[in-house]
Amino acid sequence: MKKTLQILALAMVCTFSSQAQKKHPKQHGQEFTAEQKANLAIKKMTLALDLTPKQQAQIRPILEKQVAQRMHPRKRAVKKPEMSSEERYKKMEQRLDAKITLMRQMKTILNPEQLQKFKKMQSKKGRKMKKGKRILKKRETLK
Repeated sequence: MKKTLQILALAMVCTFSSQAQKKHPKQHGQEFTAEQKANLAIKKMTLALDLTPKQQAQIRPILEKQVAQRMHPRKRAVKKPEMSSEERYKKMEQRLDAKITLMRQMKTILNPEQLQKFKKMQSKKGRKMKKGKRILKKRETLK
């Protein structure tokens, strides 16, 4: 009986310590600044779309503005109150307007082939985000 309790206690300690170590890199103070994020995004786009230096210079202010708007302090510990349908509608409308504006700006900068690749990149990014949200919801329901 004594040995079983010791083994059970040891198993619990190992489980809890391994769970505590599984943190996302952003939680370790490795958050990038808006300028750094924009710079990395431009480099990724340059690799994927084969951008010219002129196109990079034209895209930089667009991405810096976009990243600056997205940057906000993470408040995961505090649960957000439910938004009304009107608030949700306005937020969704703003998000879609921003996407339309971005696409219009990209149409003026990129050539048709690059624009096709850009659209494909955006759709993949959207699918990844949806998948991540589903995973977070599952984790929350398990808690």
